[in-house]
Amino acid sequence: FTIGAVFHLFVVYHFEHVAKSDPDRYFHLALAKMTAEKGLLRTVPQVEDLGWGKRFLERSFLFTWMAGQGYRWNAERGALLVTPVLGLIFLLALFLILSRFGPAPLALLLLILPLSVPDFANRISLFRPHIFAFAAFTFLLYGLLTERAWVVFVSAVLFPLGYHGIYVPVSVLIIAFVFGRNGGKRLLKTLLMGGTGIVLGIVLNPYFPLNVVAGADSFRIAINFFHLGPEDRPIEVVPVRSDEFLTIFGFFLCIVLLSLVLGLQKQSRWNERSRYSWQFPTILSASILFWVLTAITRRACEYAIPLTMVLAVVTYRELRGT
Repeated sequence: FTIGAVFHLFVVYHFEHVAKSDPDRYFHLALAKMTAEKGLLRTVPQVEDLGWGKRFLERSFLFTWMAGQGYRWNAERGALLVTPVLGLIFLLALFLILSRFGPAPLALLLLILPLSVPDFANRISLFRPHIFAFAAFTFLLYGLLTERAWVVFVSAVLFPLGYHGIYVPVSVLIIAFVFGRNGGKRLLKTLLMGGTGIVLGIVLNPYFPLNVVAGADSFRIAINFFHLGPEDRPIEVVPVRSDEFLTIFGFFLCIVLLSLVLGLQKQSRWNERSRYSWQFPTILSASILFWVLTAITRRACEYAIPLTMVLAVVTYRELRGT
């Protein structure tokens, strides 16, 4: 983990010039400064054109709160520390999963590999709330695979408090239920705690119920992007050309393909009442789902790549028959 952490900090430093050119960086820094000075933001008079002078809704409340505390401590430098700290938390959760299912050398390789992909390395270096989602989602995945209900519950509560894209954890929980409904009381309790945590996180958000409306609006806007031509979409949601897609993500797609072949060979095990028979098809299905989304919008690689690393060690365990 230490090697992976050092490599992550190097990646953040290396992509700093890219992060500085990101316009969202300065928007979130401005929110962090105002949060440090005023606390919870209900209005932002500086953006009256959007009606924020009368009512402001922060879709990433907990991320902004953390950045505000950092700003109060050491101005912009303190706020910007949120990015590497949350990145290290994400790496810790991923390492816990990888080291549990695979040997140390394989875990180290799979921990570093995502950081060597420019698309992912760039995303994990930005001062944006999706980095909070990385950390919460990966710890939820760790809790789910180890059937630690309290880890899943805490992660599920935190995710909607820090990020609006709740479809990410919800989709994985639904897939896990489909394959794990016969997995025993402990797994069902874990899934129930996950669903309860997401609902609780939504309700505990200081902006509730407006956060629900904002989440629905964000989903609607994302769907509307699919009806636009590439020239009309934000650069981050423009589909990747097929040749570029295979060049950038080909290695990860090979892992998914090999795992799919293995899964088809062992399909009968998916319906067994083994305590752990649900894990492989769950991670495989979630990986395929997010790679399909990545083909539509490259931003989805931020979930597809970590899921594929987890799939690699779960597949390793399946091959060993353990």
